[in-house]
Amino acid sequence: MIRIIYSCGHTEEYQGNDEVIKRRNICPECKAKKIEIGKESAKELKLPNLLGSQSQIDNAEGIRLNWIAFLELLDENSYGLSIEERKTVKTTVTNILKNIINAGWYVEKFNWKDKGMLKYCLENPMLSKVSWKTMQPSNYQDKYAIVYFLSQRNLKKILFRGVKSEEVVEFFRTKGFKWSYSKQTWEYESDEPFEMEKLFKEVIEKVFSLGCKIYYDKNNENVL
Repeated sequence: MIRIIYSCGHTEEYQGNDEVIKRRNICPECKAKKIEIGKESAKELKLPNLLGSQSQIDNAEGIRLNWIAFLELLDENSYGLSIEERKTVKTTVTNILKNIINAGWYVEKFNWKDKGMLKYCLENPMLSKVSWKTMQPSNYQDKYAIVYFLSQRNLKKILFRGVKSEEVVEFFRTKGFKWSYSKQTWEYESDEPFEMEKLFKEVIEKVFSLGCKIYYDKNNENVL
C-alpha cells in the first residue's frame, strides 16, 4: 500500500508496494479551500485581479493569501525588528499586494514562509513602487490586461500581458510587436519617443475596445 502524507496532515492511500511518501504541499482538498479563501480575502481587501493562465491565477490566489496573513502577523509579531524596519516591511508587503498583479510572481514563491517573506522585504524595501491605475470600459467583459510603458535614456519599451484572442494576436503582429513566451508578453522597443507614445495610446484604445479592464502605471497618464 502506498501512503501519501501531505503537509496539512491529510493522507491518501493507493494500491502498490509498501511505501510512505511525504509531500511538502497540502492536499488537493485543502488547496482548493485555500484558493477560495484567498479569493474572498483579496475581494474584501479590494486587491487587484491577477493576470496569467487560469492555472497560475488559481494557484496564486492561495499563495497571495500567505502574504495577506503575513501582513496581519506583523501587527502581532515584531520578529525582532526595529520600529523603522517593521514599518518598512509592512509598507513593502502592502505595496506587493496592491501592485503585483502577475500571478506568476506569487507562484514562484509558493513555498515561502513568514521568515522568507520577511527576508525578501528587508532586502527589497523599494519593491513595487509602481502605482497602478485602472480603466474599465462600459462594455466590460470580465477580462483584464496590463500595459507597461517603460522609458529609459535611449530606449522605450511597451509590454502587454493579458487577454488572448485572434484579434489581439493579429493587432500586435501588425504593429510589429514580438511575443515573449517566457514572459507571456507582447513587446515592442524603439528609441523614437513620439512613435512610442502614439503606439501606447493605440494599444490602450484597442484593448479597451475589446471590453478589457486595463491596469497601467499612473506615471504614464500624461502619455494617454
